[in-house]
Amino acid sequence: MAPYTESTLPLEIIAGLPPNLQAQVPHYDETMQPNIYAACIISIVAAYIAVSLRLWGRRLRSQNLWWDDYLCLVALFLVSVFTAIALYVTVLGLGRWTIKVAVEHPENLLPFAKATISGSVIYSPALLASKLSLLFLFYRIFPSKRYKWTLIVVGIFVISYSIVALLVNLLHCMPIERNWDNTIKGYCFNLGVEPVLLAVFNVITDFVIFVLPLPYIWRLNTSFRAKLQLSSILALGSFVIVVAIIRSVQVSGLGYTDGFWDNGPDVLWSDVEVCMAVVAACLPVLRPVFNKLVYGDHNAPAKEAEFSRNVVTIGGSEIPMNKLGSKTQAGETNASKSTTNTTKTTSSGPGGDAGISTVGLIDRQDMASTKSMVERED
Repeated sequence: MAPYTESTLPLEIIAGLPPNLQAQVPHYDETMQPNIYAACIISIVAAYIAVSLRLWGRRLRSQNLWWDDYLCLVALFLVSVFTAIALYVTVLGLGRWTIKVAVEHPENLLPFAKATISGSVIYSPALLASKLSLLFLFYRIFPSKRYKWTLIVVGIFVISYSIVALLVNLLHCMPIERNWDNTIKGYCFNLGVEPVLLAVFNVITDFVIFVLPLPYIWRLNTSFRAKLQLSSILALGSFVIVVAIIRSVQVSGLGYTDGFWDNGPDVLWSDVEVCMAVVAACLPVLRPVFNKLVYGDHNAPAKEAEFSRNVVTIGGSEIPMNKLGSKTQAGETNASKSTTNTTKTTSSGPGGDAGISTVGLIDRQDMASTKSMVERED
């Protein structure tokens, strides 16, 4: 059937529509589909770039993949499925009013309902995989036992919350087929504040995950500049919290009166959120890639510009080069031995990692002070 516009829609067709669809005639030409297409494509491309850079960074350092990497790949797969569903339901009519679909493509009504339920089921596991990837990363690089137990507790809460969210999305109609076929005997409970509460819990868990490493980072015996850089990396990744807040606002404003139109902003921001969660999970481990692209060496610290005139000690103090004298040469020998011992002590972590330094968060010279701090804490 040729597409109509509000002005060319035949009166006989309008007369045959139910009252709720007749009231949508003034909205016949409205669409948010270009926004949905653009957001989904840009977001999924960003997720694939982030994961590719993550894997490249691991290869640059000749490191084996660990659970945080595998979970990130799982998250990317689930995000890809979610984005595919989001694009599919948009092709079916998401972002337009129901009257547009009912008049021109009534055959899309049933596939749209089924695909929408499928997308809502994928959403929670996709976010869960990204959050667990970050938690496993922090578990791997921070040696404090107390901190590890904190991560375990947070992980259990995140898993429990995600299971509840999955069940709410999947089982709010029983049997499930009643979601798209009202003739089937069963029941559907009204989604009131539940989606909003789940969205708020999602924001809270994101905030907790990104804040957890900050106290530990600021207790490191390293320079203020290094601490600020580490905190900035986490702050950059926390932009997913902003996206989650925007989605929470969208969810709280859903009217549930028109599934095709009302779900448009929710699907858009949900896709952006799950994709940006993958990006955020990759950012903390991209320092080797940054060093490779900027300095040509993945192991090169930012010393060409910063350390050319001063030597920054473990404690963060700066010693002018012209005052080091012959004592520096002797100190280099001792520092080399100390670094070798520290490397041997910390290189037995899972996946062949040496802890924080091996994923590019702090340099190896900070590891000795980090180890002593952790021993005092535990």
